[in-house]
Amino acid sequence: MYFLSEEERKKLSRFHLPRAREQGVADELRGWNWPQPPLEPVYDIKLGVSEVAGRYCPSGRDLFFRRVEKQKGRPTPAMLKGKLFHAALAEVIVAAKRFI
Repeated sequence: MYFLSEEERKKLSRFHLPRAREQGVADELRGWNWPQPPLEPVYDIKLGVSEVAGRYCPSGRDLFFRRVEKQKGRPTPAMLKGKLFHAALAEVIVAAKRFI
């Protein structure tokens, strides 16, 4: 989850939200409209949100090699740190559930 800073909240409420409300949303983009263009995915390969938002590789090559070429790359220090963090958090949750 990402929390906005005070400066980002001000920019959002004073600039982006009023501007978005003025423009509105086109009728064809309202609701679930996946079978019709332009919202239909262009490629057969579907990416997860974490793959797009995580950005371990600035160029996105890691996604290309993993999803298209089916090659597994070496984990970056950030990935190793994240794996360690997730493992520790899972241990804490399991221990807390056992304690309860």
